[in-house]
Amino acid sequence: MQPILIEWGALIIPAWHTFFALGAISAYFFLIFLSKKHLSQLLERDLNRLFIYSYLGGYFGARLFSIYVDQGVYTPLEVLKELASLGPMTFYGGMMGAFFSGLVYSMRRKLPIADLADVSFLSGMLGLFFGRIGCFLNGDDYGIPIFENPIPWWAVTFPNHTDQIPRVPVQLIEAAAAGIIVLGLSLSFVKLRKNLFPGMVALGVVSSYSVIRFFLEYLRGDPRGWLIEPILSPSQGISVLVLTVAVFFFAFSLKKQH
Repeated sequence: MQPILIEWGALIIPAWHTFFALGAISAYFFLIFLSKKHLSQLLERDLNRLFIYSYLGGYFGARLFSIYVDQGVYTPLEVLKELASLGPMTFYGGMMGAFFSGLVYSMRRKLPIADLADVSFLSGMLGLFFGRIGCFLNGDDYGIPIFENPIPWWAVTFPNHTDQIPRVPVQLIEAAAAGIIVLGLSLSFVKLRKNLFPGMVALGVVSSYSVIRFFLEYLRGDPRGWLIEPILSPSQGISVLVLTVAVFFFAFSLKKQH
């Protein structure tokens, strides 16, 4: 846990911003790699533009979701002020913003949406892997307190927290889950698309992450508000919705194929 990676005189390199940048860069290069390996018909120019649109949509989506849900800001002028400044972001907001931005661009360019979804969703999950490590180093999105005695070896205490309470390292758990999703679906990329249909990799990403995220919410200790207090958090509600849509598309695509 180290919010500042490097501090040398006036030079300060914060951990979260560094890993956010690493996540974006790794997602871009992984997108290009997967596309060249599996979708060679796509032009790199289109992939570059797709990434830019998705990145911008993801950033503003992540900020807007956090502004509305976490910060409780609703008036248009205040929302614009918050958007113009750096602040907290949420993954689900970023995912939805990136998805719809990429979808609009793909439809306008008449690109194969299912193929692009497969490579894009995997790339986004790799970005999340680095992002959650940054959250861990910065002490954001922290886990629930641990009051066991003796304290388990895996418990963490964040130096920038005033309470100094040992907590569940939920950020690292989510990072590990994202890494496993990327590894598993990358290795089965061709097989899933061949035996089922294009777009199955993307459905595998969103369905597996939504299930994991739903249960990880029970280990989160930071205030996130409630969708149904005290039963369902906003992220759990979105997880249920995403999983439902993924199952619907899976059944529809399978029926259409047969």
